[in-house]
Amino acid sequence: MKPVTSTARGGTAAAFHQTKTGRNRTAPPVPAPTPAQIAAKLTVEEGLVRWLTLQGIGKRPNTLRYHQDVADLIRREWPDLSTPVSEVTDAQCVLFAERIAHWSCMRSNATVSAMRKITPAAAVIPRRRYVPPEKHMPTAEQFNRLLTALDSAYNGHAGLVMRFLAHTGLRRNEARQIRWEHVRDDHIYAPADVTKNGKPRCIPFIAGMQEVLRALRAATPMKRLAEMRKGFVLPQAHIPGKTFLYACNLAGIPRVSHHTMRHFYATQCIASGVDIPTVAKWLGHSDNGALLLRTYCHLIDDHSKAMAPRVRVGGLPPPQQAADHNVITLPFGAAAACAPAASLPATGLEGHEVAVNQATC
Repeated sequence: MKPVTSTARGGTAAAFHQTKTGRNRTAPPVPAPTPAQIAAKLTVEEGLVRWLTLQGIGKRPNTLRYHQDVADLIRREWPDLSTPVSEVTDAQCVLFAERIAHWSCMRSNATVSAMRKITPAAAVIPRRRYVPPEKHMPTAEQFNRLLTALDSAYNGHAGLVMRFLAHTGLRRNEARQIRWEHVRDDHIYAPADVTKNGKPRCIPFIAGMQEVLRALRAATPMKRLAEMRKGFVLPQAHIPGKTFLYACNLAGIPRVSHHTMRHFYATQCIASGVDIPTVAKWLGHSDNGALLLRTYCHLIDDHSKAMAPRVRVGGLPPPQQAADHNVITLPFGAAAACAPAASLPATGLEGHEVAVNQATC
């Protein structure tokens, strides 16, 4: 057998070393890019499509339409949709902020929130502070005048629609989806596919609700709506804006809307003494009354003042006798000094003049 040379031994050792160190093994896989790295390579248009897809997961049709409106507004006002999101400049953000400055506060903030999800550079665009407009809440007398005007000024069933909204607190889109199968003996069951937040709720009947339902059962929808509204409680889905305006002018009150009846329902419930968490539950709020506390703080303050006298804690201090300010209690010596001489006991000083200190008395 031929001996192995040093060169051969060295070569063999080198090959063995390569095998032991793993140099001949397959290279490790390249790590997958992170979502942030993927998003950085997208253009603004591609990022907008990605935002629409992610935001639309599990959302209701109305929410999807709202997101689509926001996306259309961004496409119309953004300076350059082909810019990569990682290369968006402050100048583009400032120009976009100037273009949307005339929009409503809520629409503007929704657009800014969407752009912040698409590109980090949009963080320089400020959100506007929302100041809710002052709401005109009709009084009970104005509410009755409005119903009378709607009954006489419109050949449909606008008055019944307003009565139903005012007695349930339902939103317009919720109310027009309520069917007669949802009406129970003492409450209305609003299923999850009807409510805005996707959670079912029960609205108990308040005074007058049975009469409103009887009138709605007897109402006949207009011919063009007869088939469309079959099985629904409301014979018509909404009231035209011109009808509202005409009825409000006829009743001599500021203009109201469908949603005003929801506020009117909440106002009447709070003024009647219903506790805030219960009213929030009837309205479908998930915050246990936090929104009501902010919106109707003036009513809640009045309600709290009216409820305060009902609270009884106990442990009151014992009653105090009224002090008689006409009686002066004096020390014994002073009383004796102030007493008349005839009332003094016999001391052997009879016939002598007794000096009385008038200042002491």
